[in-house]
Amino acid sequence: LCVSGLPIRNGNQHAHDIAEMSFDFLESIKVFRVPHLPDERMQIRIGFHTGPCVAGVVGIAMPRYCLFGDSVNTASRMESSGKRNC
Repeated sequence: LCVSGLPIRNGNQHAHDIAEMSFDFLESIKVFRVPHLPDERMQIRIGFHTGPCVAGVVGIAMPRYCLFGDSVNTASRMESSGKRNC
């Protein structure tokens, strides 16, 4: 999971930034090779959505920066139901 515009808002640039990064990921995995598995191809799924969310650090023993909200859930569902490498 990655975000754009947190913790400092960047206007409407976040959608462009995430889309551009997604296309860069797709191009990069075409040439990426795992040294000990040279005949295998990396496969990824990408889903993104724009909208509000709440962010914060959760946990004491192992603190994590977490995101919550409908936009986060929608992006997650888009990724999990998406086609690989498209």
